[in-house]
Amino acid sequence: MFIHLFWYRLKTIFKTKEISFWCFAFPLILGTFFYISFGNLLNGQEFEPVKVAVVFSGEENQKKEEGAPELMAEPVLWFDYVLQAVGQGDNALLDAVRTDERDAEQLLENQEVEGIIYVDNQLRLKVTQSGINQTVLKMFLDQCLRQQDRIKERIQKFVYESGEDRHYSTVDLLSVISQMIGGQKEYTKTGTLSHGTISQMAQYFYALIAMTCLYGCFGGVQSVMQLQADNSALGARRSAAPIHKMKGILADFLATVTVQFMALVLLLVYLCGILRLEIGGNILLMLLTCLAGALVGVAGGFFFGTIVKGGEGVKVGVNLGISMLCCFASGLMISGMKALIEEKAPFLNRINPATRITECLYALNVFSDYERFVQNILALFLMAGLLCAGSYIVLRGCRYDHI
Repeated sequence: MFIHLFWYRLKTIFKTKEISFWCFAFPLILGTFFYISFGNLLNGQEFEPVKVAVVFSGEENQKKEEGAPELMAEPVLWFDYVLQAVGQGDNALLDAVRTDERDAEQLLENQEVEGIIYVDNQLRLKVTQSGINQTVLKMFLDQCLRQQDRIKERIQKFVYESGEDRHYSTVDLLSVISQMIGGQKEYTKTGTLSHGTISQMAQYFYALIAMTCLYGCFGGVQSVMQLQADNSALGARRSAAPIHKMKGILADFLATVTVQFMALVLLLVYLCGILRLEIGGNILLMLLTCLAGALVGVAGGFFFGTIVKGGEGVKVGVNLGISMLCCFASGLMISGMKALIEEKAPFLNRINPATRITECLYALNVFSDYERFVQNILALFLMAGLLCAGSYIVLRGCRYDHI
């Protein structure tokens, strides 16, 4: 009898177009929009060199001929070395176009370059808008200005050690500058504690998975409508049937969880297998997280479907409102919302199932140990257990004068 009830509940869910759309189709559609918006950022899109126009002062040749130490430290004479260094190789920072001021202004106006660098006795930057590329140019020039002070100090030290009576050629002074620019050492080594991605964009996909988990509430509400005699004719017939109520509730609950888990597996296959997003860690533990999330979502639909009075529309509306509020707090709409809540009201993150789901996925992707994951997965199973217990108490206590 239990298998019979379970099987027919599965058929009922799949024949309900609204549940099929919101649980299966909608997460795939939303995931596709997320991927179109910033999927390349998540996968680490290759950096393109920033296009910039460079205008040198007309006094450059004159200063090279003079070769005075105080003049050699000016950017007009050494900046060309820097441009060559940052414009070569696969990881080039700048794509510099050397031109005159008039042509540079025209290139900037036509948005063919991101900015103009003026080089004479100092460095100046001109941009017409703000953005990532303009910020890169600003940081690059700040670094060059700091380098200029070091070049002056190095030349003064070279002159002092060699003697002030010595004649310094342009080649001598340029050699000092070249050694300094090209001979810098790296004292730090880049490393990682994890092979996962910590991109902020990944949080949107974690929240999308959490939203799909909580959308199990739709199937939970439908089950409640078909279990209670005062909600539907089918509920009245099932209440009068000679079947133990616990058996009917359990069959409906497990069937709904099964369907929701299938929707989550489909979403994971689509995100990781088709879109090739690097948001996964241990696949088995990710599936365990999805199972725990599906249990919480369906149990929530059962619980709020039983305690909220009204028709199916009211019950669905309340469950949808709670689910979307939880997803909003987990970062589905605004990336930094979860961190803001953690700072202002951390207790809300502890009781938010969507946040717990995203934390599980984040821990699997980023951390090498499972302490953080275990804490959150246990919290999810505890939430599901409490919601199931509350739902059963309410449903079991329903009594009708007549059916």
